[in-house]
Amino acid sequence: MNLLFKKNYGFDLFKQFEKAIFDIMKPCHSEEEFNHHIQALYLLIENMDPEDMKKVSSKKDNLAFIGLLSELLKDKNIKCDEAIIDIFRKIHKLRSARYPVHDTDLEVIDLIIKLTGKFPPNYIDLWYKILNEFENSLKNLENCLSTEISGKK
Repeated sequence: MNLLFKKNYGFDLFKQFEKAIFDIMKPCHSEEEFNHHIQALYLLIENMDPEDMKKVSSKKDNLAFIGLLSELLKDKNIKCDEAIIDIFRKIHKLRSARYPVHDTDLEVIDLIIKLTGKFPPNYIDLWYKILNEFENSLKNLENCLSTEISGKK
């Protein structure tokens, strides 16, 4: 992923964050571990550099990293499924709009029910669903970028 972004746009999409990568690879056995895992996954996303994205995008307003990535893909006419960005938003929501970061809001409860069929969830199942969606999203993004590169040749 970073190689494709570096080749096309001159920067790595994801900054190296070995501790977070190591943490998300650990098994998840409880709500507490889920909270730790979702925070580590969010840190990977949060460390996308908005300044790098702004340099190559026509969008210069005050979008955060997820919005900037979405706009960059649109701006560069990269045809990708919105689900790629959607999982980043789900991770942000699961990290930011639920206890222990904040009081859990109804949108998070609805999201968890959509993902697991119940609330409170089985946090092991919830973690692996989120991780699987994230992995699929990265593969899809990589395919979109690879298609764009091959189309330029």
